[in-house]
Amino acid sequence: MPRPRIGREPMSPAERQARHRAQLRRRRLVLPTSPTLARPGENGRDRRGVRAGPRPARWAAAVTVLVALQEEYRAWLDKLRPTSTDRRSPRDKPVG
Repeated sequence: MPRPRIGREPMSPAERQARHRAQLRRRRLVLPTSPTLARPGENGRDRRGVRAGPRPARWAAAVTVLVALQEEYRAWLDKLRPTSTDRRSPRDKPVG
């Protein structure tokens, strides 16, 4: 069974494509906190996932996360250093 017409005349391919792209723009969700996350659409039919944004924006978000992790690990290591100097590991023993 063919779909019912929206207008009086059938749409041209260019009109159909423009309408489809406008619909995609309305549905698009950008997740700034999780750039690579892909989820199914709200209606359950769209399994392609959520568009995460342009590559430079995803790259900048990833760099921001990595710098924050690096600072966190550096603080953790600075707390760890004073206690770890008291003990010697087997690798620190002189060879003899």
